[in-house]
Amino acid sequence: MLYSLKETFKNNKRYYGVLIFALLILLISNFSFTKLLGDDNYYLTAIASQFHNSLFNFLKFHYYSWSSRLVIEAVLSILVKYFWLWQIFNSFVILGLIIILNHYFNPKKDVLFLIISILLLLLIPSQQLYETGWIATTLNYLWPVTFCLFGFYPIFQYLKNNLPIRLHSYLITIPLLIFALNQEQVNICFFSFLLCIILYCLFSHRNWHLLLPQFFLSLIQLIFTFITPGNIKRTAVETAHRFPDYINYSIMHKLDLGLTATSRMFFIETDFMITFFLISLTLMIFYKTNKIHYRLLSLVPISFNILFIFFNTLNNKTVFNLFVPRFLTKVTNTGTGFNIRVPITWIPDISFLVAFCSILICLFIIYNDAKMKILFPILFIMGILSKVVMGFTPTVWASGNRTGFILYICLILILLSFLNIWLPHIKKSLAKSVG
Repeated sequence: MLYSLKETFKNNKRYYGVLIFALLILLISNFSFTKLLGDDNYYLTAIASQFHNSLFNFLKFHYYSWSSRLVIEAVLSILVKYFWLWQIFNSFVILGLIIILNHYFNPKKDVLFLIISILLLLLIPSQQLYETGWIATTLNYLWPVTFCLFGFYPIFQYLKNNLPIRLHSYLITIPLLIFALNQEQVNICFFSFLLCIILYCLFSHRNWHLLLPQFFLSLIQLIFTFITPGNIKRTAVETAHRFPDYINYSIMHKLDLGLTATSRMFFIETDFMITFFLISLTLMIFYKTNKIHYRLLSLVPISFNILFIFFNTLNNKTVFNLFVPRFLTKVTNTGTGFNIRVPITWIPDISFLVAFCSILICLFIIYNDAKMKILFPILFIMGILSKVVMGFTPTVWASGNRTGFILYICLILILLSFLNIWLPHIKKSLAKSVG
């Protein structure tokens, strides 16, 4: 085994050289963060001042009054005391995210693919790493998503290459999933996605029993989330403090609220990552098909994005400056005002749904393989719903953009799949220019 590792390193020196350089940059970057922020300070002082340094009593209190994320908060409560340890661990977690993304999409260890994958991760807005504090934000979003990708990898190998899931894979990935699935958004996405895979295995007569350990782990955590008294109490407190009217909202109103938050993030706010994704989607359609109706369809989402970003002020210079600001007045923190009995109030939600459906259809067109035609649209839907589900919490706005981290990772996964299609042509172009 040691010989095999040496040979792998020897044959891919440039690839591993880039990873080592990336790790050095990550360590330098993480050690440039010199102090705790936001919620980090609460976790640092709460155990000592309120619970006499008893981690158990602290977690017990949170279980009954605040949260079901006991695994995450236990690790968080320890790391806030040793900021330098988090700086090291976080560097390796980000490196792990780079590595696992390349394991999924770059098994041949192509150096150019690796570099582009790193650049794509840099497009994620920086507040995703510190919005509520360095440690609190990364442990609740970056770490669970990364660990979940590692935990899912044996399943991916089983589906793609028909490799059996061996005991050592469970022993390595289950502890990572225990941490990752303690985060509600991550667990809901994982559970839903895994359920789709189990159904696929049933219909294709593949052995789905290998997925039962991960399925039951996710199910147990899902049940734990719903029965934890702290989650119920926290919802009541957050509703009274941040969103008093939320208690009167119907399911449709909450769904409208979630769609509003997602659409605002995806189309209205200035976000280079999302704009880059929409441009890439359009370019892929223009590359894959000559059919004018598909090409026009691909222009719908990016047109929404450009219109809302560049024509959102009422200055009467263009017709768009007359229309867009009036449209945006309907997109508020209480939703779009959707009323099933008043058709005119449907316009904002229908507009956003048309844009999202356009993306789904484009993804279906781009891929030639039947499995990919299903996989990546489902992945996009999962990313969107991970943000939409925030409409069913009173902290839909208070939680900020960090609740869109899963969506960003889903977009990166799709972009990496685009890169797999583009890369051979990029290399040919580079070879011709050098020649």
